[in-house]
Amino acid sequence: MALVQLLIQSSRRTFADRILGRPLIVLPEINTELRFVELSREETVIYRVVEEVYRKQINPMLSDTMKKGSYALMLSKLLRLRQAASHPFLLESVFRETFTPDDLRFLERKFKKYEATTLPVYRQIKQWLAPNGEEETAQPFGKGAHGTDFKMGPFLKNLKPAHVVEKNCHICQDIVMDAQVLDCGHHFCEGCIEEDFRSQISDDGRYYCPKCNKQVGMYKPNVDPNAAGDHGQPGGKNQNFAAWKPHVKESQWLELCTKGKAKLVPSAKTIGLKAQMLKWFNEAPNDKILGEFSSLILQPQMGSI
Repeated sequence: MALVQLLIQSSRRTFADRILGRPLIVLPEINTELRFVELSREETVIYRVVEEVYRKQINPMLSDTMKKGSYALMLSKLLRLRQAASHPFLLESVFRETFTPDDLRFLERKFKKYEATTLPVYRQIKQWLAPNGEEETAQPFGKGAHGTDFKMGPFLKNLKPAHVVEKNCHICQDIVMDAQVLDCGHHFCEGCIEEDFRSQISDDGRYYCPKCNKQVGMYKPNVDPNAAGDHGQPGGKNQNFAAWKPHVKESQWLELCTKGKAKLVPSAKTIGLKAQMLKWFNEAPNDKILGEFSSLILQPQMGSI
């Protein structure tokens, strides 16, 4: 067995290995091109609503001395704003758990107003241009309809009133991650409440809710020994590491798209990606394009653009 493992290890090759003085494979030089895109009107109004909601949460904290956890809260809000500039689907949990009914009604009014415009979204954000800067009206924007209109109606209707409630952690004030509900009914992120309880230094395992100061009895973190370990890596004994897949949060909006009940909403980035791919196909129709997407939520839908 040891001999077999030794032979397998010796047969492995790396980029540093050479055959007859030449490298095993020669990769082409990487050419990085940075493209700037303008947000559509719909994305802009979503961004402004998210910004205003989080501004109301952060401003009261700035009047006092920065408290423990404040920096983490601000960084989490900045992450949400970056997601708002990427694609609306990345903010599905914000729509469900942070936006109020008034926020959603405001967005619905804005979206209906913008739907009256007949100009396609890709032309509004100037993403289908010829080298001279003029619109490529002679060439269609691909065979698919992605990028022509922005319809959030089916996804806003999917938000039931029961879902639009406050579900923020009482410590970090952000959306609860790995929710832990205490005996008193208050909910916290698992990391937030564990850090708070460690600071209480209880010898008998009895702690007090940081929101209402009520004794909550024995606290045992909700930990599954066979669950995934840190950073989403597989953990536990007798686990099939080969079958492990990264965790992807369920998306009801994405499910509507995969079932054909709604079409993927375009964003400035997905429209820009489509425009670039169409140019590549035109320049080299026989070549294949390999894409790498950081968003596991949008990845299954990228082929439909």
